[in-house]
Order: sequence, then C-alpha cells, then structure tokens
Amino acid sequence: MKNRTRVILRIGMVTFLVFLQIMNLLIKQKVNEGLYLITPKTDKNMGISLDEINQINDDNFLLTYEVNQEKQVKINQIRYNVSVKGTNYTYPSVLSLTFIKGSYFTKQAQEKEQRTVVLNEYAAFEIFGGFEITGSKIYLDNKPYTITGVIKDGDKENKNMYIPVSLMDQQPDTYMTNLDSVNGITEEYVKNMFKLAGITDKDYYFVNLDALSKMIVNESNLSLLTLLVFLLLLLLRTGIHTFIRKSKITKELLKQYYFKEIIRKKPGLIAGIIGTCFFIALIAAVLVKLSEYIFWLILNMDLFGNLLFEFSTDCFINQVQLIRKVSVYSKFSFCVYIILFIIYACSIKSFCIRRDKD
Repeated sequence: MKNRTRVILRIGMVTFLVFLQIMNLLIKQKVNEGLYLITPKTDKNMGISLDEINQINDDNFLLTYEVNQEKQVKINQIRYNVSVKGTNYTYPSVLSLTFIKGSYFTKQAQEKEQRTVVLNEYAAFEIFGGFEITGSKIYLDNKPYTITGVIKDGDKENKNMYIPVSLMDQQPDTYMTNLDSVNGITEEYVKNMFKLAGITDKDYYFVNLDALSKMIVNESNLSLLTLLVFLLLLLLRTGIHTFIRKSKITKELLKQYYFKEIIRKKPGLIAGIIGTCFFIALIAAVLVKLSEYIFWLILNMDLFGNLLFEFSTDCFINQVQLIRKVSVYSKFSFCVYIILFIIYACSIKSFCIRRDKD
C-alpha cells in the first residue's frame, strides 16, 4: 500500500513538473523581454493629455497604447466584423512585432490623420485570402483606408486592424513601454516621466510583465532544482554509507595486518575509500552551489504576489492575458508540486530510517 502511494506521488510530481516546464517554454516563446504595463485602477476617464504622452514617446523612451473598438469593414460589398485598434507608430517596435508584408503607418501619417490601416495575418487571410494586399483599399465607417502592411501579432482568432489613434474618437488610457536598465530606462525613471503627465501609482497600476514572466521561469527552475537536490542527497547518503561500511572493513583488517599489507593485499578497498571520499566531496560541493542558487531564487520569489487579478483591461490582450493565465497555472502547479515533493521526501526518509534500524 505504501509503495503504491509512493508511485502515485511520483506520477503526480512528474506530471506537475512537466506542466511547469511547458509553462516555462510557453512564456519564453511568447513574451517579450522588458514589457512594462501602465493601466488605470478604475474605468473612469482620467483626462490625461495624449499630447504629453506622445511627447514622452518622442523625447524620453518609446511607448505605445491601444484603444479597442468592435466595428465592421466593407470590401467588395461584403462586410466583416473586425477589432479596430487605435495606436501609434511605435506600436510594433515596443511589442517587437514582425511584418509579413509592407510596413506600419508612420509618425507623419498619425499626425496628419491619414487613413492608413495595418491588418494582422488572420484578418488579411480571412478578408482577402492572402497577404499581397499592400496599397489595397478597405472601407471603415464608409471611408476608404489604404492598407500599408500585414503584421504578425500572434492572434489566431481575431481579425485585428491597426489605425492611427488620431482617427478615433476615444483617448487611450493603457500604455506599454520597454524597460532597459542598460540605457537608464528603469521602473523609477518611467514612473517619474509618467508622473509629469499626471499618471501616478495612486490611480494607475505599473506592472512589470517581464518580472512576472521571469517569476514563472524561476518557479519552473526551482522545481527542477529541488528534485535534483533530493536525488543528490540520496546519492550523498549512499556515498556516506559506502564510506562507513568500507571504513569498518578496513578497521577490522587493521587488527590483523599492518596498513602497508592492507594496501598490498586489498588495493581495491583503499582505492574505493579514496574514491568515495572524492565522490562525497563533489556531491557536497554541488549541493552547496545549488543551495545558494535555490536560496537566491526563493528570495526573489513572490508566490502570492500580483497575479494580474487586480485590474481588468482589454488592451494588449495577447501580452497581458497570456501572462495572466500562465502565471496562475504555474503558481498552482508549483504549489501542488512542492506539497507532493514534501510528502514524497518524508515517506522516503521514514523508509530509509526503518531500513537503517533493520
């Protein structure tokens, strides 16, 4: 019965460990480094000047924003439901998006309110059946817009269209930028610049999405390291038992022979003792280094910190929603794994103690 319980525990540990590694790989592939989100704590309009935000973007660091509206577009007398995203010319640079065809609208197009539009790959394929559409016209609010490019935004379900925010009747209230400590773009610097525009942490959340994604990676790494440490401890225990057993044999032989005779008659025994000592020392050194790294990971972890539950925004949905979901799944898997690991380690420890007594 106890053996069956240990098997179940091992299966559970492996399952959640694999799931954590999948979360790790997913977040590494999908999330851009350095993303920093600024979003209001309430739904009310804060009356922030877009000109001041654009000034920060031009003079201090690149930032972008989104205004989302569900609309219909018309092409060849056929109407399509689309998600229109009003934003600025730095949008693809901040989010590190790539183009399939063409390019994004320019700063000049934004300032002069030129009717230009960029489609994501899903919209381009669903509406036009392909990507060779730069220069084509599409009608939004019964006005012709010129397509300048097809962007790869990672959204496989929604037909997204990007236009200059200056063409929309709504002001953005959620912003995204990139932290870059090498070039002095730190959290404190970003907060100070936004403070000059009237945006403070009193009314806005400042969320380091990059830090949250790294937390997921740390949880995955910590899970692997705990398992590795446990296996090394079992090896260390085996090495110590081997050393004690061989030392007892040598001690008994010393009652009958001189040490030189033992070396001549039992060279393998002495070599085994020396080798076991080196093995124990190596395992101990590795355990010390791993323990230091684990301690550092634990110090930098916030298991019950911001799970992105505190705010709700429909902006930057591909970035925010992914981290929100993965963060929740990762923390749940990590907690369950640690609980199963502790139970399993205790069962192995009690088994080893009973075996030593026998």
